[in-house]
Amino acid sequence: MKPIQLFKPKFEPEEVLGDIAEIMKSGWVGLGPKTEEFENKFAAYVGARHAVAVNSCTAALHLALKALNITEGMKVATTPMTFISTNAVILYEKANPVFIDVDKFTMNMSYDDLREQCGRTTIRAIMVVHYAGQPIDMEPFYALANEFNIPIIEDAAHAAGARYKNGKAVGSNPYHFGLTCFSFHAVKNLPMGDGGMITTNLSTVAERLRRLRWLGIDKSTFVRTKAGESNGYNWMYNVKELGFKYHPNDITSIIGINQLEHLPAHNLHRRQIRRWYEKYITSNRVKFVGLEEPDGSVSSCHIVAIKVPRSSRDGLIERLNREDIFPGVHYYPNHLYPIFEDYTRHMEVVEYEWERLISLPCHLELTKQDVQRISQAIMDFFGR
Repeated sequence: MKPIQLFKPKFEPEEVLGDIAEIMKSGWVGLGPKTEEFENKFAAYVGARHAVAVNSCTAALHLALKALNITEGMKVATTPMTFISTNAVILYEKANPVFIDVDKFTMNMSYDDLREQCGRTTIRAIMVVHYAGQPIDMEPFYALANEFNIPIIEDAAHAAGARYKNGKAVGSNPYHFGLTCFSFHAVKNLPMGDGGMITTNLSTVAERLRRLRWLGIDKSTFVRTKAGESNGYNWMYNVKELGFKYHPNDITSIIGINQLEHLPAHNLHRRQIRRWYEKYITSNRVKFVGLEEPDGSVSSCHIVAIKVPRSSRDGLIERLNREDIFPGVHYYPNHLYPIFEDYTRHMEVVEYEWERLISLPCHLELTKQDVQRISQAIMDFFGR
C-alpha cells in the first residue's frame, strides 16, 4: 500500500507558470507589484486594513514584537504548545517568555492561567497561538488585554482561513492594538514554499513594518522606481532604525495570490477529512482535540490532533509506521527545551496532555479511503 505522509503541499502549477514566466521576462522578480497585489488581496480576504508580506512567519512574529517595542527584560506571555519559532523570537529581543498553561480540550492558551500570571507580574505583550487552526475565543482575551493595557499578537500559522465565533476572519484584528501573523510554509494551508504575513489595522504600524522588513529602508526599490518613472530611477532613501532582510519576492507572491483563491475550498476539504476521522474512529480510547466548529467558529483544520492514553501513544505511532502511515506529534512543550530553562515553571495540563497527542495525516491529496485505512489501523490497535 502507498505510504501516507503527515503533510503534503498541493499546488496548481498550470495556473501560475504563465504569470511566473511573464514576471521573469519583465526583469522584476524581487519585492514589487505582485507582492503589493498579494498584500491587498490578503487584507481584503481577512478584513484587515493592512497586510505586510514577509519571507516567513518567524519573520512576521519577530517584526510584530519589534512593532510593539518589546525590548530586553520585558515579559511576554506565551504558550508552550507551539513550534519553536513562536518563542524563539522572544529571545531574539532578549525579552522573557512567561509560559502559560493550556486548555486540555483545545490545547490553546488557558485564559484562567493567563489572568493569574497577569496579576502576578508585569506582562508587556500576549502572544496566543491558534493551535491546529482552531481559533481561540478571543473575546475574554481582548477584555483582559484592555484591563491590563497589554497588546496582543496572534500566531495564526495554522489558521489561514479560520474564523472566530462572531464570523470574522482570523487576521481581522478586532482588538484595537492587535497584530496577526500567518505562515505560508510549504505544508501550511496556504503554501508558497515559504512566506508569511502580518495584518494590522493601524497605518503607522504597517508603515513601520514595511521599513523593518527591508533593513529599515524607508522606501523600497519598487517605490523608488515608480517615483522616478518620469525622470529616471530615484536612488535615494533613508534609514532611521535597524531593520532586517525579511521581505518576500514577486515569484512567491504570484503563488500566494493563486493559493489564496483556492484557500476556502482547500479548507473545506480539510474539515471533511476531520469529519471522516470522527466517523470511522469510534474507540472510546481516542479523543479528538477541540471541536471542528465550536460556538460558530470555523477551524482551518491544519492539524487533526487526537489524544490516546499516554501508555499507548508511542506504541500506536510505531504500529502506524509499520503500516506505512506516518503521523506526527505537535508539539513537544517549548518550556521543556534547554534553551528556555531559565523560564521554566511546572504546568500541569500541558505536561500531562502532550504525551497523549498524535497528529493524524491531513492534506489535500488524502482520500476517504486513506482515512478509512488510517482509522482501521487505529481501531485495530485498540482492539475495536
